[in-house]
Amino acid sequence: MSAHAEVLLSVTDLQVRATAPGASQMLVDGVSFEVRQNETIGIVGESGSGKSLTARAILGLLPRTLHASGSIKFRGRELLTTSERQLSRIRGTGISLVLQDPFTMLSPTRKARAHIEEMLRAADGTRLSRSARRADAERRLGEVGMSPDVGARYPFQVSGGMAQRIGLAAALARDPQLLIADEPSTALDVTTQREILDLLRQTQQRRHMGLVLITHDLRVAFSVCDRVHVFYAGRLLEVAKSQEIMSRPLHPYTHRLLQAEPDVRRRKTVLAAIAGKVPRPADVADMCAFAPRCTWVEDKCLTSRPPIVETGPGRLTACVRIHEIERDFRATTDAHDDSSGKGTVPRDPILSVRDLAKSFAKGKAEAVVLTDINLDVAQGESVGLVGDSGSGKTTLARCIVGLEQPTAGKITVGGVDASDFVAMPAEKRQQVRRTVQMVFQNPYASLNPARTIGATLNEALTVAAPATERPSAGDLLERVGLPSAYARKRPAGLSGGERQRVAIARALAVSPRLLICDESVSALDVSVQAQILNLFRDLQRDLGLAFLFITHDLAVVRQVTDRIYVVSDGCIVETGETVSVLDNPRHAYTQRLLDSVPEPSLRDTGQ
Repeated sequence: MSAHAEVLLSVTDLQVRATAPGASQMLVDGVSFEVRQNETIGIVGESGSGKSLTARAILGLLPRTLHASGSIKFRGRELLTTSERQLSRIRGTGISLVLQDPFTMLSPTRKARAHIEEMLRAADGTRLSRSARRADAERRLGEVGMSPDVGARYPFQVSGGMAQRIGLAAALARDPQLLIADEPSTALDVTTQREILDLLRQTQQRRHMGLVLITHDLRVAFSVCDRVHVFYAGRLLEVAKSQEIMSRPLHPYTHRLLQAEPDVRRRKTVLAAIAGKVPRPADVADMCAFAPRCTWVEDKCLTSRPPIVETGPGRLTACVRIHEIERDFRATTDAHDDSSGKGTVPRDPILSVRDLAKSFAKGKAEAVVLTDINLDVAQGESVGLVGDSGSGKTTLARCIVGLEQPTAGKITVGGVDASDFVAMPAEKRQQVRRTVQMVFQNPYASLNPARTIGATLNEALTVAAPATERPSAGDLLERVGLPSAYARKRPAGLSGGERQRVAIARALAVSPRLLICDESVSALDVSVQAQILNLFRDLQRDLGLAFLFITHDLAVVRQVTDRIYVVSDGCIVETGETVSVLDNPRHAYTQRLLDSVPEPSLRDTGQ
C-alpha cells in the first residue's frame, strides 16, 4: 500500500453519545483514523470498546437514541451532515458492511441469489433485467468461491461459512470502494475462518478496495491487516503496523492483550488475563481509560487524560509512562511450560465410549454423523475434542449427556451404562447426571433471563444434596470468581464472561466429576477467555475435575488439555498427547487444522 494512495475514509474526533431527556452518555470519545485505497486496517479491542458503534456511525446506521459528532469524510465528502437519501446511495456503492452473524443479514424466506440480485444495478443506475440479474448473481457467487447452484438455496440450507460468503457477495454486489467487516470470522471453525479471511484479503487486493476489519482476535488482525488500531472504553489507545504491535506494543493494554492470547505452539504456565472489565467511557473520562486495570498505574494516570501522541513513524500511543515502563514489558513476558500431556494416561476412566455410531433420518435416506467412536477420559484428566463445524463433536457430547440417543455402541459414565437414557432406571439416570455436566457455548441462551442468578443456582442445588449439606448460591459464585451479591442480578446485567462463570457455577452445583465444555470460550474476548481458561485450570487442580473440551481452537486446546482426539467427518482420525499431536501431526486433516491457525501477515516484513 503506497503512502500516496488516495484517502478513502477520514474519521476525525468522532464522538458517539447516548441521548435521553435530561441526560447524555459518551460511548465513543474522540476517535480519529483514516483508511487509504488498497489498505487494510484493523480495529481491535474487547466488547464495549466502541468498535461496532464506530462502524455504524460511519454508515449512518446508529439508532435514533445515539448521536454522532466530529467528522467522517468519505473521499472528501462529509457524511455526518449528509441526508439519509444521499447516504443510502453511498451505502453499497461507496461503503459496504459485512456483519458478524451472516444469518442476521439474510432473510430466511429468500433464496441466496435474491439477496445479491436486489443489490445489483446497471452502470447508469437502472435496474437490470431478470436474466441479467440472475447471471450477475451467479458470477458474484463464483467470485466468493461458491458454485451457481448455491443461489437456489435458502439460508437455513447452508453452513455458517457459506452464509458468510453469501453475505460478502451481497456486500460486494455494487462494487464498493470501502468494505467494513465487523467480526466476520468470530465463532467459525478454524479452517472456515481461514477461508473467509483469505477471501477478504484476496478480494481487497483484487479490487484495490479499502478494508476495515473489526475483531477482538489479535491473531486475526495480525494475519490480515496492514495497520492495527487498538480501541478501549470508546477511545483509541495505540496505532501501528501489525508487525510492530505484535513485536513491540507501546501501551499496557495492548501488551496485556498479547499476553492473554493462547499460543498454539507453546503452553503458557499462566494465561495473563486482565482483571476486571472494560469500564463505561463516562467513568474514566478524566483519566487514562485503562488506569483502573493497569499494572503500571501512577497518580498522574488517574488525574488527567493522556493524549494519543506520535512515538515514531506511523506509531501512536496514549500512555504517558511508556518510556518508563517499556522495559518492564519484556520482563513480564509469560513463561511457557510444555510438560502437559507427557505423563502416562491414567487407567481409571470416568468416561468410556466404545464403538459409538449415530445416524439421523434424512427423508428416505440416513445421514451418518458418527462412526466407530472410541474415547476415554480419566478422573482428573483434561481431554480435547477438536475438529471443524459439522465433524460430529457436539453430537458426541449430546449422546454422552443423554440429549441424543446413539444408534450403536456403548457409553459408560462413572461405571454406569449410559448408552440409553430412556431405558435407564431413574436412579441411574440421576447418578449419571450428577457425574457429568455440560457447559454450552452461549451462556445467555442457557440462562433464564427472567430469573435471578440466585434462583437459577438454587434450582440446580435442590437436586444436588440434602439442604443441610449443599453449598449456597453465594458459595458457588465465589467458587467461580464472582461476588456472592451477584445472586441478586439477572443475566442481562452481566457481561459475557460473567454469564459464562454463572453457567459453570450451575454445572458445579451437583458436584460433578466430569465437565463437558462445548465451545465454551469461542465467542469471548481474549482477556475474558483467558480468565475462563484459568478458572478451568483452577477447578481441575482444586476439585480434581475431569474435562472434555470441545473446540475448534487449537491454541485453546494447547493450554488446557493433556490429550486430544481429532474428529473429521464423524470419525476420530488422530489421538495422542496434546504436545505430540500438535508438534508432530500424523494425519493430513490435523495438519490442515494447524495450517489454518491465523498467522501474522508477511505484507510488511519484506518477505
